[in-house]
Amino acid sequence: MSLSVFEQGDAERMLVCADTLPSKTSEIRYLSEFLRLGPKRLIETSDLLRLVIRQGDEFIPVVVNDGSESLCYLVSPEVHYVRYMQEELAKIRKSPSAIALSIAVGAMGRVASPLGFNRFVSVNNWLLTTSQSIRWTRDGLGELTAYLARRFIDFPVVFRGVDLRRAEARPMFEAAGCDLVIHRPVLESNASSVRASRDRKRLFRGDQRLLEQSRFELRIDADLEPGEERAIARLYRQLYLEKHSRFNVRYTPEFFRRVLDVGLERLVTARLNGELVGFITTRNDGDRLICALVGYDVRLSQREFPIYRTMMAAALRMALAEQKICFLSTGNATFKRQRGGMEWFEYEAVYQRHLRPHRRLPWWMFRKAFDRAKNRVDTGQI
Repeated sequence: MSLSVFEQGDAERMLVCADTLPSKTSEIRYLSEFLRLGPKRLIETSDLLRLVIRQGDEFIPVVVNDGSESLCYLVSPEVHYVRYMQEELAKIRKSPSAIALSIAVGAMGRVASPLGFNRFVSVNNWLLTTSQSIRWTRDGLGELTAYLARRFIDFPVVFRGVDLRRAEARPMFEAAGCDLVIHRPVLESNASSVRASRDRKRLFRGDQRLLEQSRFELRIDADLEPGEERAIARLYRQLYLEKHSRFNVRYTPEFFRRVLDVGLERLVTARLNGELVGFITTRNDGDRLICALVGYDVRLSQREFPIYRTMMAAALRMALAEQKICFLSTGNATFKRQRGGMEWFEYEAVYQRHLRPHRRLPWWMFRKAFDRAKNRVDTGQI
């Protein structure tokens, strides 16, 4: 299997691939914009190096943080594994295990930072909170890893979105020389998990009634009107950045315009008296429907105007109608578990055998710490 590499100036050349792969058209169009605009214009980071590697029919985006970006968890290990992690652990009240892990994370961060922990090659990083799935093969993974390790000789190569529930996944990544590091707890729901208990079915039916009796004007598969990307970005930022954490992804209006115009994501909107007050984006990914981003006017009472609950109900209905798993990502775990969300750990696979021993230490420390803590920390409050 051979690799085709698309650099930052190859956005137009990449679009040609859509002519022979119509099933990948929306992904190819988005990745062309990813090359052309880059993280700086899509998620307000430093102007990081990016490329896309084609391997067979798979298109794999790569982002390289040279250490210059240290605010966005999506492209900064230091933020994700230390600063954002400590914020999340602080939400788990009255938990000695969470407190101990937070202290350990802070100490490891102080050791890791001067060793270049924030410098890495992030593979399968679409600048989306949940990456598209890649059908890895043992030979293909080995070839890609070898290429990236040669090209970026002083950077660990880190694969996002690794699901170890597939029997072949762990031995395949380990055969490629990768260490497997817990990245985040995620949740997903399907029809059987919703039906698993009376309480879940009751909540699900109540949520679905919201769609029929809603005080909002709901639009499924809504078109993004001219200029409306600014309203979408504002609602997103109110929730993710202003209410929750400055370390969340700083998606721009241009990101929302591009990701919806190319057809990679679908949009559901809620309007009140004609004004846009809430949205959710969803994305098809094989046998799952990803709940991508949600936003709402945080000034409105959620008891009186349950926008978040309504948006999630719309996404769950779409997934069940299409007989797909509804991938609920992370956060608001109690709400999602009550609606059939089943938790599992998503991993990152780290290749660093080409690095000197002291450069390998940060990832080794975090892998050991999270493996030890994963069954001791209750993530239900996150």
